Amino acid sequence: MGQKNIENKLLLWNGIGVPRNDKKIYAEDYYCVKCQRDGKEIPAESFYGLNDPDATSPPYCKSCVKKLEMEYWIYVSEHPFK
Repeated sequence: MGQKNIENKLLLWNGIGVPRNDKKIYAEDYYCVKCQRDGKEIPAESFYGLNDPDATSPPYCKSCVKKLEMEYWIYVSEHPFK
């Protein structure tokens, strides 16, 4: 893991991200966007989203990713492709 070029504190997601010295953006540098909206400061663990793979997805904690995945599969099961 490369050294952070930011202070040792978590950041709020701005939709773009702040790259480290290796020019990569890491989810663990941010708070989970869903938890942060709820007033909790939970570190994110991964980027997640069903958008364009070339676009940066928001960072979420493990718990929120599991919830989002479950919501997705419930939606898919209730709305089958025709």
